[in-house]
Amino acid sequence: MKKYLGFLLVLLILICGGCESPKEEGQPKMMGVLEELSYFEGEAYNPLDGITAYDKDNNDVTEFIKVIGYIPLVNGVLSEVGTFTYELCVVIDDEAIISQFVTLTVKEKPVYIVDKEKPVININATYLFMIGDKLDLNFNIQDNVDGDITDKAELKGINNIPHDENQKLSSAGTYYLTVSVKDKAGNSASKTVCIIVKEQDKYNDIVRNEIISDEYKDINEQIVLEKYKLVWADEFNYTGKPNDKYWNYDIGNGSWGWGNNEKQYYTSDQKNVYVENGALRITAIKETINGYSYSSTRLKSNNKADFKYGYMEASIMLPGDGGAWPAFWMMPTKSVYGGWPASGEIDIMEYVANNENRYMGTVHNSKYHGGSAKSSGYKYGSELETKFHKYAIEWTPEFIKFYFDGELYHSYNNPNRFTDNHLEWPYDQDFYFILNVAVGGTLGGGIASDFTQTSMFVDYVRVYQTDYTGSDEIEPEAVEVSYQSTNNSIKLSWNKVNDNVGLYHYEIIVDGKQYAATNNLNYEITGLDSNKTYYIQVLAVDLANNCSTSGEIKISTKE
Repeated sequence: MKKYLGFLLVLLILICGGCESPKEEGQPKMMGVLEELSYFEGEAYNPLDGITAYDKDNNDVTEFIKVIGYIPLVNGVLSEVGTFTYELCVVIDDEAIISQFVTLTVKEKPVYIVDKEKPVININATYLFMIGDKLDLNFNIQDNVDGDITDKAELKGINNIPHDENQKLSSAGTYYLTVSVKDKAGNSASKTVCIIVKEQDKYNDIVRNEIISDEYKDINEQIVLEKYKLVWADEFNYTGKPNDKYWNYDIGNGSWGWGNNEKQYYTSDQKNVYVENGALRITAIKETINGYSYSSTRLKSNNKADFKYGYMEASIMLPGDGGAWPAFWMMPTKSVYGGWPASGEIDIMEYVANNENRYMGTVHNSKYHGGSAKSSGYKYGSELETKFHKYAIEWTPEFIKFYFDGELYHSYNNPNRFTDNHLEWPYDQDFYFILNVAVGGTLGGGIASDFTQTSMFVDYVRVYQTDYTGSDEIEPEAVEVSYQSTNNSIKLSWNKVNDNVGLYHYEIIVDGKQYAATNNLNYEITGLDSNKTYYIQVLAVDLANNCSTSGEIKISTKE
């Protein structure tokens, strides 16, 4: 009996030992691996966190996972910005049974801003419409943290302005609405605007022809570039101080001689700057003035004549005394990308009298500036100090080309980089002109012992811009006109109008017919009959020949 019991016990053990099913063979697996990960610098990081691995028999082999490759970890914290690729590999008995690659992107740690600033509402104070016009305010709201939040705006009072389901205005009158907005931090802002709706014009079928602005009718244009229009010029065809509608002054010696160790003190005195005989004269004089040994002038057009893109040209006769450093150049109206050189500089012409008959054109930016600027280098001309020559650039979104007497001699191209393109191309903002004669300095060099005075003469400065016909369908803003009348004249004035690309000029319409065009912000209609009513319009015309919507003003001359 014992013999059989022993046999049964062995049989039972064999049977029980076979109760567990045999493991299925398969492929090794690694679980929880993401091929691409993104973290910030300074965050804790464990490349094995949440990852498990199994061999072909489904045995857990997580402890055998190795990390192969570079990960910028210091004490478990990511310490370097960049993109890194490493391998997770299961190695058993010196044999890799499975591996996967991971790409880790480490970004700069974000700077969290405490937002206490109100949003900025960019909207006109007054809008002028005609019955039937669409109620389009064309405004935007910017916030220092949240960016463009125009879609968050509330228009209080818009339902009080009569309009149909297509937003077309249906009744004349003066209306008000308030634009309100609140950013994510709870900062709020609001602006109230006036909406003026007028009856349809008495003359609404104006036949418009190509018309030249009164200021430029006598200009002998020699530009050869196609589809460019003259949009601004100072021909210096007057006598006296430079036109204060166009020009401002820098006064003094700046910081460390305007950053160049220049020796002159800039003034607005007539002896240093004057217009006569059809040319602007800027004169550097050896004299004692406010602790300096030389005087001169630096003219600038900021906030009076500012441009983005175009063909900019000046006709100049250069000074020839050793130490003179004249220039025709451009600086950004607003330093959008930061202080110099980050927001750019365009030197259309620089001349060093110590290097006779050699001139240069230069751009400066964050990457190329000062002595390392990408410049044309020196170019040779002839009779630069005895005759007028034309210095110009053609500036587009893709390049800046430098010209001497109409001949191209250097180009600087937009690199169109995917990120941080402004480091090499900050030239997508408005710039203004500067005309000056410096003395000495880092580039002007030594000053001649017999230096007494020397002058730069400028025949004209002109700006041409591209005709955008066919590519620009947006009309300029409406013109808001003020007026005064006498018995035989009407004086008109208006504020500067904005356009998405750029204005060509303003046209004066009298009783439904073109009367004149101007680039100024005022115009006088003369030779009128006394005690008579006239219907006047001022239209803003852009570079594609789109004209603004502008209601007629009914004006009577006096008896």
